[in-house]
Amino acid sequence: MALVGVSAPRDLDERGRGLVAGVWAFRARSEREAASRFGRLAAQLEAEDAAAVVVAMAKRAEDDEVRHVEICAGLAARYGHRGGAVASEPAGEIGPRGAGSRERLLYEVVAFCAVTESINAALMTVSHERATDPAVRSAVREILRDEVTHARLGWAHLSAERARGGGAGLAAALPAMLSGTVRDELFAPVNEASADPRLAGHGELPREVRVEVFTRTLESVVFPGLEAHGVDASSGRAWLARARSGAPQRVADHALSSAHSRDPERSAWRRFLDASTGTTVAPTDLRPVTGSSGDPATPAAMECVPNGPSVHSSALA
Repeated sequence: MALVGVSAPRDLDERGRGLVAGVWAFRARSEREAASRFGRLAAQLEAEDAAAVVVAMAKRAEDDEVRHVEICAGLAARYGHRGGAVASEPAGEIGPRGAGSRERLLYEVVAFCAVTESINAALMTVSHERATDPAVRSAVREILRDEVTHARLGWAHLSAERARGGGAGLAAALPAMLSGTVRDELFAPVNEASADPRLAGHGELPREVRVEVFTRTLESVVFPGLEAHGVDASSGRAWLARARSGAPQRVADHALSSAHSRDPERSAWRRFLDASTGTTVAPTDLRPVTGSSGDPATPAAMECVPNGPSVHSSALA
């Protein structure tokens, strides 16, 4: 999405423009990391003989994320970012250390796609609704169309692996998986004095809104989706209840790979907390694909498209 000739917004002061510029620059770095991750995942999925449709989706997702880098970097520059070229560290593998390669791959695809990208799409929904800047609305709409597909990649792979008998350890690993998605201060009290309502018009949602969307998407999309595929989500619900109450989360570090536990600040998982973007597909439109009987889809039945309204509908205008 080119931003040539698009002037900087005038409804923000210098501090506000600087904050928004930093947010979009952060997103550009996160998208660069996501492109690296999808490139690696595509190769690993192919090597593990994953369903052909899943491999194809992962390959396309890498290209999508490269395009997202350009979109986010363009917006960052429009708001005054002068940080130069976008760079990020290669995306390291995540997953239980003691698991085999196929189970570790399933963990990462579920975590990064089914969980995180579903939440990203839900956040984009709200952000698009609140965005008032035309360039931002156009950007998040384009990103949304890809993020929905990336989320469905995760659900499709989970469906295929469960049909093959995989994923037995996902239920026990769910608290660690969710802990990898959030900062410690996400559920802390919000300082209302520091919130500028104008920022939402430029793609930066208030933290309390992100918390609400995060919680709602786990409860209405992620947990039911896991259970539809035979994964007990009770440990995830308990984790969420503790997080909302302010209780400390005690997840054993040994349960995760070094890339997930040693350097969490670089994880692309955190982008939906630090840099929410907006879209137009409701969380209920991201239900996992099911067969005609309502059972989890088999590989042959994977359609990998959102249920409910099409993401290409006029509602995106």
